[in-house]
Parts: sequence; structure tokens; C-alpha cells
Amino acid sequence: RCKIKFKLILGDKMKIVALDDSKAILMALEKYLAGFELLTFADVDGFMENVRVNSYDLFIIDINLPKKNGLDVINEIKDYPHLKNSIFLILSAETKPEYKQIAKKIGVRAFIKKPFDEKLALIIKRLKATK
Repeated sequence: RCKIKFKLILGDKMKIVALDDSKAILMALEKYLAGFELLTFADVDGFMENVRVNSYDLFIIDINLPKKNGLDVINEIKDYPHLKNSIFLILSAETKPEYKQIAKKIGVRAFIKKPFDEKLALIIKRLKATK
């Protein structure tokens, strides 16, 4: 029931890409963001290769990744000309204040703590409206 409701509210096909090494988190994102066009990556290399040539409205990135810190990933890609209007969001279990400060400094619009629920879709909708 909720899934249908969110599809009706969020059915504007915002293009989202997510990077998280947890398959469970990626599956949960697919569930809660069913009304969006969502592409997920569990590995940094595949993600980086993809975003070098593709544009997205929103990036959802974990901090703790096997090969690279998610904040470093954002800092590296945020200035790509084709991503200059993209929104960056951190989705992480990390709650250290210094991570939040760095995220804010590099332009991250929201820092969402894991675990998350269907409210994530509403947060994304609000971020898009204030872009």
C-alpha cells in the first residue's frame, strides 16, 4: 500500500544513483525509491566509471566503502561539468561530527543516518524542490 502511495507522490522519474557496499541497503533503496529511476552500485570502480559519462539528479553515497571514503568520492565528482546541478546525499551509519562538517563543506545537502525508512523518499522530494 505505501509503495503505491509513494509512486503516486514521487512518480516524476528523478534520476538517482546510489553507491553502498551493502547489498541489503541497496535493496532497501530500491524498495523505498520505487517511484524514481534508480541505479545502484556496490563497488566504487563501477560507480566511478559510470558517473564519468552519465548525469544524475541525485547521488546517495555511503561513507564507509572498501576502496575509497564516500566523502572523497563526492569531492572528486562534484565538479564534473555534467554534474554541477546534482544533489549529493550521504546515507551512513557514521555519526562523527567531523564527517558531517566535511560533508557540509563539500556541498552535501543531507546526511541521513542508517537505518532509514520510507521517509527517505520524502526527504529526497523536499531536496529536489529546494534545488
